[in-house]
Amino acid sequence: VYKRQLHTYRGVFGTHFHHVLQRFLRLCRRHGSDPVVVASSATATNAADFAQQLVQRDFHRIEHSGAAREGRHFLLFQPATSPYTTTLQLIGALLDHGMKTIVFTKARRITELLHQWLRQQRPDLGERVANYRAGFLAQERRDIERQLFDGRLDGVISTSALEMGIDVGGLDACILVGYPGSMMATWQRSGRTGREGRESITALVALPDALDQYLLQKPDEFLNRECEPLVVSAGNDSIARRHLLCAAAELPLDREHDRPYLGRHAPTVSDLIDEFQLAESRQGSELLCLAKAPHRDLSLRGGGRTYTIESAASGRTIGTVDGARVLRECHPGAVYLHAGRQYLIRELDFERRRALAEPASLEYFTTPLTEKETTILELLDERREGPLQFWLGRVRVTERVVGFERKKIVGQEKLGQEELELPPVEFETVALWLAAPRSMEESLRERSEDFMGALHAAEHAAISLFPVLALCDRNDLGGISIPFHPQVGCGAVFVYDGHEGGVGIAESGFERLPELLGRVGDLLDGCDCEGGCPSCIQSPKCGNGNRPLDKAGARRLVRLLLGEETPIEAAEALLSIDLGAVPIPPDSEESGEPEGRVFRWQDSSAEAKHRGAIRRGDLFDLDTPLPGDPGSRTAVSYTH
Repeated sequence: VYKRQLHTYRGVFGTHFHHVLQRFLRLCRRHGSDPVVVASSATATNAADFAQQLVQRDFHRIEHSGAAREGRHFLLFQPATSPYTTTLQLIGALLDHGMKTIVFTKARRITELLHQWLRQQRPDLGERVANYRAGFLAQERRDIERQLFDGRLDGVISTSALEMGIDVGGLDACILVGYPGSMMATWQRSGRTGREGRESITALVALPDALDQYLLQKPDEFLNRECEPLVVSAGNDSIARRHLLCAAAELPLDREHDRPYLGRHAPTVSDLIDEFQLAESRQGSELLCLAKAPHRDLSLRGGGRTYTIESAASGRTIGTVDGARVLRECHPGAVYLHAGRQYLIRELDFERRRALAEPASLEYFTTPLTEKETTILELLDERREGPLQFWLGRVRVTERVVGFERKKIVGQEKLGQEELELPPVEFETVALWLAAPRSMEESLRERSEDFMGALHAAEHAAISLFPVLALCDRNDLGGISIPFHPQVGCGAVFVYDGHEGGVGIAESGFERLPELLGRVGDLLDGCDCEGGCPSCIQSPKCGNGNRPLDKAGARRLVRLLLGEETPIEAAEALLSIDLGAVPIPPDSEESGEPEGRVFRWQDSSAEAKHRGAIRRGDLFDLDTPLPGDPGSRTAVSYTH
């Protein structure tokens, strides 16, 4: 019997685990075994359906819980100062009153910084509180868990790494530094406390973030919301191909015994044979892996290969970082935080997959700057509701880390930036995008509103509120605002999965895009600021310094898209794009177009005449992480 919290296996990690489980069950079948699979979850709303997707078996669902639980108190904090100052004050007050406390943050860097600030402000608590996150060595994590369990530690500051599955003893209080991104994660983290017959308290400290502020405006809706349905993308080809190679290395794939398994991934298997990564046996009945150790190139929690962070002086391993994060977290000159200590990255060795670091004591941290290009590859679905036209499809994203900024730890004042020359990262994913035709652009310009700023602001707000509709965090998403996209034929806003191949997030949002835009309108109406602030349209991840932004223009754009306002150019057709148009493939391989099906839409309306040259720097790519990354900053330019 294998027992595990079911909701652990969602998103990109869940997609990996689906394939690991299929490999395991395949080996069991080949050796005459048929294991029973038992899964438990206190928060999943679609547990039976999700378990069936994950395991490819039918499950019997048991819904009643007889577990006793003492009272739980929930506080919502709207900080008058910095949310991190409020968090530090809460940690000190709770520990001073003898309450064992766990603090959850939304980013590794904040986990490290909070721990560092606490040690500076309250040295007496320094030995009583630890920080915990992914990237720590396994022995470091086990030591922290033991110290919490046996009482040597009274508190811990953690990312989601301690959210579930680890019993760390009698905790009394939970502090959430920002809304965790889903109600499931909110109740899961809160549930780490009050497990020994005592009452517990959970405090949510709101960040100056659009989603946090939106939910605090509606506390009853927030506390009464159901948990989001679980999502996993078993059809993610980029993940499936790596697991197929591992499966073939574990035991040759047999066309007869593994028929259902191979049938589910037939196109991918065919591609691997054509690429000489899988080879057929002489009889053609088996498929063998040609790589010696494909497992080494597989990371279950992200994309790419794992890199080690080593001491430049001694060679000692400090930590690890996923291949999808390494270019942003461990580029030369980056400040890397580990267990409350600062390290300066001196060298990134791609051949040996290691970053060389040395201890440092600095008053600044670093953030990466990237450029990106996005190309539509395949149209999967399309919809039109009044003036609103939107699509779902596969896109190719190419990103380059082109530099980094130094910022003061206190106050985050910019100290300077440096350029970098690093290889690009390219991946394919799933996106939704909407069109903002010329008539809408002219309506905004007529009122002296900035079209690009309106697109940009609407994109920020939409990404920030996306977790209201789908089980995700804004860091799982990428976005781009473009006043003229050559494949769409007019202004456009793209929102896409930040994980290679997609994990079902964009599809969820596509089904409810009009509702999302309605919530964006409510957010903009409900914020008292005049020109935009972190509570509505400013993004902490914006790679262009939150410029340009136009709050009033964004609100008008949303009304135009939802048909609540009529464009000024009423004489022109409201729809500038022919949804039934046939995609035009590239003329030749020398045309400069990417390989694959590149979609363009033919347009016979007046909009087609709007084809002004776009200078480099006119277009801005915003809010876009690399696959699996929660913290990249991006900026883009196109030449058309």
